[in-house]
Amino acid sequence: MRTVVFRLVDAFAEKAYMGNPAGVVLDADGLSDAQAVAIAREVNASETAFIFGGNDLHRRPRIRWFTPTSEVGFCGHATLAAAHAWCDAHGTAYFRNLANGELTFDSRAGILALRPEALPARPNTPIWWLSGWLVTTRESLTPSIDATSRFFAPAFGVPEDPVTGSVHGPLATLLVANEFVPMVGRKASLTCVQGQPGGRTGLVRVLVESTSESYSVHIGGVCHVIVRGEMLVPEAAS
Repeated sequence: MRTVVFRLVDAFAEKAYMGNPAGVVLDADGLSDAQAVAIAREVNASETAFIFGGNDLHRRPRIRWFTPTSEVGFCGHATLAAAHAWCDAHGTAYFRNLANGELTFDSRAGILALRPEALPARPNTPIWWLSGWLVTTRESLTPSIDATSRFFAPAFGVPEDPVTGSVHGPLATLLVANEFVPMVGRKASLTCVQGQPGGRTGLVRVLVESTSESYSVHIGGVCHVIVRGEMLVPEAAS
C-alpha cells in the first residue's frame, strides 16, 4: 500500500508535549477528501495539515486542513506546524534559498507567508470556525500575559482546542483597537496564553502593526516535532 510522509508537531509549545499537536502530511498529492478525513481521524489531533504540490518547482505548495470529521478553511497552529515540519524535512537551509526567506502556501484563506520566526496572518481573512466560541479574560497570574483564552468548536469534532492560532489575530486586533493593549509607535506586542485547566497549554506571540487602512497582524510560536515517520494511505472508497 502507498504511504505518506508524516510529522506530529506540538505548536505554540515552549517545550515538547505542550501546546497544540497537529498532524502534517508532507506529500498529500493524489489523496481524496475522504482519505484525508480518514487520516485526520486516525491522527486524532484537532487538525491535520495536508501539503499538496510540494515537488512542483513552478508554483507554491497548497495547504489544506482537516479535523477528524471535516475540512476547515483555515487553521493557525497546523499552518505553523506545517512550516516547521517542512523545515524539519528539508533542512533550515531551505528557507535561505527562498525569496525573502519566506515559505508561502496557497490555501482557501489566501496566500500564507511564513518565516522561521513568525507566522503572518490577516485579521480580515475569513475564519471558517462557523460554530466556534472563544472565551477570553484579561485577568492573568502575571502582568506579562495580555490575555488568557479557551476555544470550543464541537460542531467540527473539536470539543476544545488546546491552542488556536487563527483566533489570536482578531483577538489581538480587538484588544489593541479598544486600547486594552497600548501601542508603542505603530506597533503592539502581545503574549497570550490558551489552554485547558490541568491540561495542555501554549503561548501565542502576536505583533500588531497599525497601517493606513487597518491593522497587520503576525502570529508566532515555538514548535517541536514529536513524531517522524510514514502513514499508510487508507483505501479509496469503491
